[in-house]
Amino acid sequence: MTQSRTPEETRENAQRNYDALMAKIPVEVHRREERLVAELRALNAKPVAKLVRIYKSAETLFSYASDHVACRKGCAYCCHLAIQISQIEADNIGAKTGIVPIKLQRSINRDPYSFSEKTPCPFLKENQCSIYEHRPLICRVHVNLDIDAYWCEYDNWRKPGASVPEPTFHSLTNAYGELNEKAHAVMADIRDFFPTVPDG
Repeated sequence: MTQSRTPEETRENAQRNYDALMAKIPVEVHRREERLVAELRALNAKPVAKLVRIYKSAETLFSYASDHVACRKGCAYCCHLAIQISQIEADNIGAKTGIVPIKLQRSINRDPYSFSEKTPCPFLKENQCSIYEHRPLICRVHVNLDIDAYWCEYDNWRKPGASVPEPTFHSLTNAYGELNEKAHAVMADIRDFFPTVPDG
């Protein structure tokens, strides 16, 4: 059990970590991230190639985050939350793993309160992500700017003011949204695309 705190204390901790993270990212990396949407618009490539470019941008930005987040190897609370992905991402995971995703005819929005410690991601194996290299964007950007995993713990999900503070990079969000919109990509939870995943 981690140390309890108020949402206000969490916001203060998160702001300090966010400021430290932003200061640590080199100016040229910030500028490259700001050009991402325009770069993808000009790129004559398939949607999956653009998706990989977004992933690389996220990887670069979040490579500076390790000293400023509470996330640690083996912590898998977030792997039980809603994991909204696009058909493009599902197809990319399928291509990399050989596990064919379901082709959904329409987007599905699940009730976020329907998730709990009993709803692990189908790719969570022995508390580790089995597709880490190919994980969707939502997993790449979901980091906890607090000092520990207090608000991540299952028992705290529904407490008043419960929220895990995360950094936001608008260019990543905008590029991802525009990519899926142009491709008319269906959006759904990863469990809808992959209701069962074989072991091994």
